[in-house]
Amino acid sequence: MKLFRKIMVFSIIGLFIGAGVVQGNYNIYSQIELDVTFNSNYSPPIPEITLDGDELEPGVYKGRVTVRIQVSSGFPCDYDIYYILDGVQSAVSGCTFIFSVSEEGTHSIICWSKYSNGGMESDHTGIQFTIVNEPERPSIYGPTSGLKIGKEYEYGSWSRNTDTAPNYFIFDWGDGTDSGWLGPFNPGQQAKAFHIWNEIGEYTICVKVKDSYNLESKWECLSVFMPKNKAINTPFLYFLENQPYIFPILKQLMQHNNFAK
Repeated sequence: MKLFRKIMVFSIIGLFIGAGVVQGNYNIYSQIELDVTFNSNYSPPIPEITLDGDELEPGVYKGRVTVRIQVSSGFPCDYDIYYILDGVQSAVSGCTFIFSVSEEGTHSIICWSKYSNGGMESDHTGIQFTIVNEPERPSIYGPTSGLKIGKEYEYGSWSRNTDTAPNYFIFDWGDGTDSGWLGPFNPGQQAKAFHIWNEIGEYTICVKVKDSYNLESKWECLSVFMPKNKAINTPFLYFLENQPYIFPILKQLMQHNNFAK
């Protein structure tokens, strides 16, 4: 590596004439501009890569990663940073470059430094990491009407989540109970669960999925209705329902009839 530096040389020459006697003083100032070439055999420093984010396990991050590429040097920063992110090369001036990556999947970064005025470049260094997001809501299916208390019903679910399988499912039955985590299930495999309701009413069944990194999806829900027993709608029963005093009279008549016997 050749570095060019400008050296300013100043010289003062005193001319003395005679033995120990100054015959004349002459100050001669001359400025000489020299191009001096230094031969350098060292390359620029290798950049350092650091990642900042919610690390789930070594090399796996949730949602977003902040990438910092830095060239450490005690000299004034006259380097450029070159990097390749997922096969696309770019370059920036300076000793520090910070950017974010949020796309789900596996990413690779290769980087090196180079003198700003050209010449040698450093050795290359690199890193690979994976970004995962919470799973999508799973689907849920099963009967929603015409149900009866005390009878067992089947409900199912499946997830589109394939990158971070296996998957686990949990059903919330809306009555204060749940199925617990069921699984593991392979991508596209259906999870099934069974439940019995013992009281009439409307219930909201919800299900969510958890992936291999313990990231949980949002709930997906549907409503089911446990109706009362079917009413017998006859004019006679309607008449009795609206005559509350008739029942004591009927009771007394029945007791009197039994006594007479």
